[in-house]
Amino acid sequence: MIAFAKQYRVHISPQKARLVCQLIVGKKINDAQNILLNTPKKAAYFLTKLLNSAISNATNNHGMSGDLLYVFECVANQGPSMKRTIARAKGSGSVLTKRSSNLVIKLSDNPNERKLLLTQQKELVKKRTMGHKKEKAKQKQKQQ
Repeated sequence: MIAFAKQYRVHISPQKARLVCQLIVGKKINDAQNILLNTPKKAAYFLTKLLNSAISNATNNHGMSGDLLYVFECVANQGPSMKRTIARAKGSGSVLTKRSSNLVIKLSDNPNERKLLLTQQKELVKKRTMGHKKEKAKQKQKQQ
């Protein structure tokens, strides 16, 4: 089972947040918390709060054991950008974009969850490609 927590409009660029997200994916909860506490990045503060929220969601809402949990997925997507102007030479100005992120952390207690998800995705891709190949073959037969 997968439990998650989301946080929207975090005032940090997604590029900087992804660097910290990559550090904790696949780690157990205790290891991930230690990594985030010892990472000197602004994103580590936001991800620590989000990880604690995801842990409490998993234990209280889904009845998962805290000992078995690990970080299944950590995503930092682009949020809304604020546009500001900066004064430049000769009375002109330029636009400064202050980026924000939408953060998502997913936790799981089943270590085989990722393998199951990957096999399901591969099967979907096969079905889609086979469907396209069959359609192309039918079109060729109609043309002949």
